[in-house]
Amino acid sequence: MIEIAATVNENKFGILSVTNSEQVKAGLDGILIVNGKRALVTRGSSPMAVVGQVFTRFAQECDQTGEPFAFSRERRGSVERDPVFHSIFKVTPVRMREYVLSWFQPCELVQATNGPMMSTAVTSAQALVLTAARRPEPRD
Repeated sequence: MIEIAATVNENKFGILSVTNSEQVKAGLDGILIVNGKRALVTRGSSPMAVVGQVFTRFAQECDQTGEPFAFSRERRGSVERDPVFHSIFKVTPVRMREYVLSWFQPCELVQATNGPMMSTAVTSAQALVLTAARRPEPRD
């Protein structure tokens, strides 16, 4: 698979943006590299495409012990091997987020006046802060 390195612009808040239309399309296809990681468009794209990219990457990568991830019907999800006790356990949502943030750069598809663009934070920690800040308030 051919990978495309992104040309990014950074604003004063540390937000990176990709404005080239070919690179935005490559980001939606899952072949764009931003900050040394593959771009994962989590907002503004198809949820099925995001899930497909994540689980395809899980099928290609190995866990902490160097063994490939497996899918368990008994545990109803992806499983990994414990590095200390060598027992098999389900990949928790927290561990899945850690894996996804180590493999991908979360991005957001934004419709601007000059066409679609992708924006992202400089670091994964900032991306989590930005995502948490955008959660809607619970209704009473």
